[in-house]
Amino acid sequence: MKSKKAFAIILAVVALVLTVAGVVWAATDSNPGASEDALTLHGHTPTSAALSFTLSTGQSEQITGTMNFDFTKNEASGMMSVPAGLSTTTVGLVLAKNQVYVGIPTIASIVKTPWVSIPKTTPDLYPLSLEMAAITLDVNLLQEAGFHKKATTKNGSLTTYTYTRSKAGIVAPPTLPIKLPHRATLTIAVTVASQGQLAGGTITLSSPSAHLSLSLTVLSYDQPVKIHVPSPSEVSPLTPALKNQVLGGSGAGGTIGKILTPQGLGSLSQIRLN
Repeated sequence: MKSKKAFAIILAVVALVLTVAGVVWAATDSNPGASEDALTLHGHTPTSAALSFTLSTGQSEQITGTMNFDFTKNEASGMMSVPAGLSTTTVGLVLAKNQVYVGIPTIASIVKTPWVSIPKTTPDLYPLSLEMAAITLDVNLLQEAGFHKKATTKNGSLTTYTYTRSKAGIVAPPTLPIKLPHRATLTIAVTVASQGQLAGGTITLSSPSAHLSLSLTVLSYDQPVKIHVPSPSEVSPLTPALKNQVLGGSGAGGTIGKILTPQGLGSLSQIRLN
């Protein structure tokens, strides 16, 4: 039962990260930790990128992690540290070969393998590499999307643009099993390096019923990244029976189970602002 509860909490966090990214991925910490050399692209589109992130709901506990993107192989992987009661659980994520792989040590005894897999068409990551190489263009587009420029600050070679949009309407598809506020204030801070490439960003969503903040920091571009794609012997498909075993069919577990379907994951990318 303890493993089932921990699994539900962890998958809720995974879904939450995907949801926040789905709302406003185009605006991607206003305090990047990488040196200018690590972010230099010499006018080229990056072949890889490494970044760190922090997800906060306004409480003392935070979810932190790292992500690696290999744009040449169209693969991505990450690790998250997720508070679960009095302990912290490490979660592995891999996006490759039209699968989302989730690795959670605390449920290995239930699923009998270190990873579970969820079918999901791997998106083309090349457009993301283009966005990261010239994020300045998206900064300019924020005003066209109804965001108002709040501040521009400089720190050495880095420039941070902060935009806000009050009472932004959030439109979610009817298939999304997560309740989002219909209106919220969105604040987006985008940090740009000297060549116009993304250095980091923070997205904050605030409403009377919710507060979410996702901060990203680019650690490096064009450095070797190693993405381990689990072999078939390491993976158990997240079948309906297995989802029911570890999540249950109702309550929070049932909601997460609905998210972890191709239709549920697809609905995350359909969230829009108006």
